[in-house]
Order: sequence, then C-alpha cells, then structure tokens
Amino acid sequence: MMVVLVDKLVKTQIVDCSAVANWVFSSELGSELTNFYVWEILTSTIEKMNRQVEKHQNELNDLRRQLNISAVVQLATDSKPPPIESDEQTKSDEKMDDDNQKPSADDEDKSTSNPLKRRHESDDDDDEDDEAKTNGKIKSMQISQPPMDEDTAKLHEKYEIVEERLAHAREQQKKLYLIVFQRFIMTLSDFLNECESKNVDPVSTPWLKWIIERLQEIFLLYHEQVFQYVSTFESLIFTSDVDFSILEVFQQFCALRA
Repeated sequence: MMVVLVDKLVKTQIVDCSAVANWVFSSELGSELTNFYVWEILTSTIEKMNRQVEKHQNELNDLRRQLNISAVVQLATDSKPPPIESDEQTKSDEKMDDDNQKPSADDEDKSTSNPLKRRHESDDDDDEDDEAKTNGKIKSMQISQPPMDEDTAKLHEKYEIVEERLAHAREQQKKLYLIVFQRFIMTLSDFLNECESKNVDPVSTPWLKWIIERLQEIFLLYHEQVFQYVSTFESLIFTSDVDFSILEVFQQFCALRA
C-alpha cells in the first residue's frame, strides 16, 4: 500500500523525487531500511526520473530530425535550376560576341593615338571593378538567411522549450543521485561509528552487508545515468574522507569502464 501511495504522489508531482529519497533514509524509516518495500519505493522513484529525462531526450531528437528535414525541403524549394538556352541562341550569342570583339579602324587609330588615355581608362575600370567586388561582398554579408515559414518557426520555438525542459530534468536527475549517494554514505558512516564506539566488528554484521549490496545494486541498475555524473560524484561525495569500505564500492564501479 505504501509503494502505491508514494508512486501516485510522485506521478502527480505532489511529492518531489528528491523528497522521497530523503524520506527513505530518514530516521522515521531507520528500522525499516532493510525491508524490501523501502527499496522498491526508492528504485521506482529513480526509474520515474530516468524515464522523464529519456522522454524529453527522445522528443528533442524527433524535433531535431524534423528541423533537418524542413531545412532540406526549404533549400530544395529556394534553389532553382538555371534556364537552358537553345543551340541556335547560343550560336547567335557567340557570333555577336565575335563581332563585338573585332576592333574597327577608328578604334585602332584612337588606341594608337591616345595610349595615355587608354591607360587612365583601364585604371578607372580596374577601380570600378574593385569597388563593385567590394560592394558585392558587403551586400552578400548583409544578406540574411531566407525567412522561415510558419511551421519551421513553430518547430524552432518548440525545440527551445523542450531543450529547456531536458536541461531542467537532467539537473533534477543529478540532484536525485547526489542525494541518494550522500544519504547512503551518511547512513553507513553513522553505523560504522556506532560499531566503533561499541567495539563491534561491522563486517560481521548482516546489516552492513545488506546496505552495501543495495548501494552496489543502485550503481549497477542505473550505470548509464550514473556514469554521466561520475566526475561530480567523485569530487563532491566519494572523496578520500569517506570510509574505505564505502569508497571501495564506488571505485569498483568506476573500474568497470576503466
């Protein structure tokens, strides 16, 4: 009954996943920590968070594919093939070009009599060509991308919204794992200190073996998600200050992908 109730509270977002993780390791459930229903609640909560992140990731991938397809279609629509000229028109154009290229007698006289003038005109033409090229480059730089149609604009807007949701979900996911591992370390450390004060060997107690195995289970069940934030866990939680019996579990887990 407790498992179903917590599941409903998390599903309806009345209770946060991080709050459930803190509650599982609280003093109210200290005596119940070795019961299976407690770990069922914890694993169910973690899986719900993982599914939420996966849902946003899949939605973002679908939108990315739609945007790529839309961009290809728009590019194909905007690009038009050059007009095909007939053979007769091509021959006529070539003939006109040949006639224009033949210098007349007057032109030869002018070019011979005024070499200095031709040189100035050539320089002016070069300046005009350079100016035209510069203006062309400036215009090409000023040309913006073709305007998006209404459907593409809506896809871009939806993409940004889903991207923000995914980033928020990943932050919540990392926060959940941080709380879970931190609470594991706090619970185990308190037990080890208690055993030391009572002069009891903690290795001989079944309680320590049980909790250590549950910690190993969390690492193995959700290894894909944990490895995404392993550097954060190593720098913030599993430091050299942690007892070796706890730190060893994390080191063994990291060695799986070494």
